[in-house]
Amino acid sequence: MKNRIRLLLAMLVTPIAAGVFLTSCLEDKVYTDIIDGVNSDNIILSFYGNVGTTSTQSVQLTAGKDTVDYELNISATSSHIVNKDVTVTVSIDETVVAQVNASITSADEKYTLLPDSVYDVLSTSITVPKDTTEAPFYIRIYQYKMDKSKNYLLPVKINGADGAIVAANLGTAKLAFIGNVLAGPYVSNYTLERQGNAVQNFSEDPKNIEAVDSKTLKALAGYAFFGNSSIKFRFSVNADNTVTITSDEDAVKAGITIGPTAGKTSTYNAETKTFHLYYEYVNASGLYRKFDEILVKK
Repeated sequence: MKNRIRLLLAMLVTPIAAGVFLTSCLEDKVYTDIIDGVNSDNIILSFYGNVGTTSTQSVQLTAGKDTVDYELNISATSSHIVNKDVTVTVSIDETVVAQVNASITSADEKYTLLPDSVYDVLSTSITVPKDTTEAPFYIRIYQYKMDKSKNYLLPVKINGADGAIVAANLGTAKLAFIGNVLAGPYVSNYTLERQGNAVQNFSEDPKNIEAVDSKTLKALAGYAFFGNSSIKFRFSVNADNTVTITSDEDAVKAGITIGPTAGKTSTYNAETKTFHLYYEYVNASGLYRKFDEILVKK
């Protein structure tokens, strides 16, 4: 029976300013299976770093720039030191868009292929030098050409090389650009009223507001105080500039339901790019947490 080695792929999440998705999950999501003998000479090719994960991520574009060079890294590893240069090519796999959309129920959250007029793959041939494990290459994104109200996907696929195997779970980087012009960094100032405690004041700069789709945003609730990444809420602007607030899926999974504070109306001011949000939730001990938060876009 063949021995199985598991090669741990580091997971780094470093967004540049809205998204990244990778294909196919294995039994252990942060590992790649090498189903070969321990002494196999096969080289395993995969994406590494901020796209070296099977879960969905958001890539944020840098505000104020016409173009952004987005860095990807190709990893070439083996059970032995790789003592030769490994040259691979990359291509755009359009079929992945339909695969991703098949698992998305909301029409507003589905993707279209990023138009080729909006990007350039600066090099489709990448060489990982011998005695190293990875090499970078870049996708140049022309932000000023992008319709920021739409959701785009750019699936970048590693093609095979002689004596090498492309990892089934980490062989395609799905660069996702979620269209929402309100997303981005904000300065946050908020008061927190905790049941049985005095009202407290907090500030956070920057506080990252993520796009869920072209209409909906999400953020952490009181992150500066609680430091709990599951306490998230979603919000969207209505036609009359009032704001609707609901729980994010992460909060629901953590057993927390976030909603608007009774008797208060959350609003958005388009001229000053300012949200004034009133929301609350009850924690696991049955105690309420009420927030009065002002978000000003940077």
